[in-house]
Amino acid sequence: MLVRKLFRWLLRPIVLDIINRDIRIWGARSRLRLSPKAHMANALINTYSGFVTVEDFAFAGHDVLIITGTHDINVAGEQRMYSVPMEGRDIHIGKAVWLGSRSVILGPSTIGDYAVVAAGAVVIGDVPAYAVVGGVPARVIRTLDPSSMAT
Repeated sequence: MLVRKLFRWLLRPIVLDIINRDIRIWGARSRLRLSPKAHMANALINTYSGFVTVEDFAFAGHDVLIITGTHDINVAGEQRMYSVPMEGRDIHIGKAVWLGSRSVILGPSTIGDYAVVAAGAVVIGDVPAYAVVGGVPARVIRTLDPSSMAT
């Protein structure tokens, strides 16, 4: 048992580093501000139309999409394909936010500290701190009580 715990303790930083390297970035890497204390598993982060900030202890399940980009629906064909705004669709993910597997975060949006986004949810606006949201589009399901949370 002690050997197993020691083995896990020694390998944990290596495994977390491997997991964090699996992040895919579409757009400028310079527009991503990812805390070294956050873990985004195999997220796809699109920075084409804005900045993405991920704060300390935020973490994501598998296949999470964080997308600043969009296209103009009022045009068609090749023009629609290339009509993408270059800014104004920033996404801010607060401290200790949990993004459930296969959730989608569309900019512009801010997800408040300690919020939880359920698996498969699609966030299309702001999420208050301590809120638990789910669904398509995501809606507040409940609010967590900060005084009863262990840190």
